[in-house]
Amino acid sequence: MLPSRLPVATETVDEPPSTPETPEQPSQQTDWLAPAEEPARGEARRDKALLDLLPVGVLIYRLDRLLYANRAFLVRMGYESLHALEEAGGLDALYVEPGASSASSTSDTGRPVKISGTEASSEHAPPVATDARLFTISWDGDPALL
Repeated sequence: MLPSRLPVATETVDEPPSTPETPEQPSQQTDWLAPAEEPARGEARRDKALLDLLPVGVLIYRLDRLLYANRAFLVRMGYESLHALEEAGGLDALYVEPGASSASSTSDTGRPVKISGTEASSEHAPPVATDARLFTISWDGDPALL
């Protein structure tokens, strides 16, 4: 018997022509490259009545000038009125320290802080530190902090 010869199969693969690698363009812009959003806008004439109804404290100030505080904020800090807080030293009469938060601080969530009055809110109670969020806003057309 003669040895049988098996046919040798060769496979050819057509490869696409090589092209220089080009980086893919991102389809969406990353968050840190996105343009900053405009801050929330408030107007004293329009918004004070609504802010007065809130059960949470609200203080709005620009530089060292107090612009507005609702009743809930004043009671929590131990002051009868915004004028009384100004007479006590304005922002200097408040103690503000960085707050701890598991959430990142963004314009949407505000920067966490703790705030308290430097004076006791009553004769027998020491000042109470309150967790708060600090936001940049536009108040009556100019930048302010809330």
